Amino acid sequence: MVKTHRIATLYGRNGQAHAQMTQISTKYAVVISQRGAKVGTRLEIEFEIPAFGEFKTLRLQAKVTESLIVNEGYRLTLEFENIDSESLRAIKDFIAYKKRLHETSLHHTQSASFSDLL
Repeated sequence: MVKTHRIATLYGRNGQAHAQMTQISTKYAVVISQRGAKVGTRLEIEFEIPAFGEFKTLRLQAKVTESLIVNEGYRLTLEFENIDSESLRAIKDFIAYKKRLHETSLHHTQSASFSDLL
């Protein structure tokens, strides 16, 4: 699971809600939304991620596995269901990209710290 800040839209039987995706893996997404949902609720999540050198819009079926009230609204953990291979590959590429960014950031921080010692 990697941290992210992607805009998402949640679609349920009773309407839709805007959300902020804060984490993603190949199996789950964590979002903050102003609308809550009960554990077990099935919905769709739509979001855009950079993958394979372009932005991909994904719309995936998901089930709410955790629903918590937080200061910003509701923190929902969504488990992806029936994810197609193209969407899965895009998520894997995005996660790899985020990990490369994190490693590059750590390397620059460590290099700066080391040079400060010289």
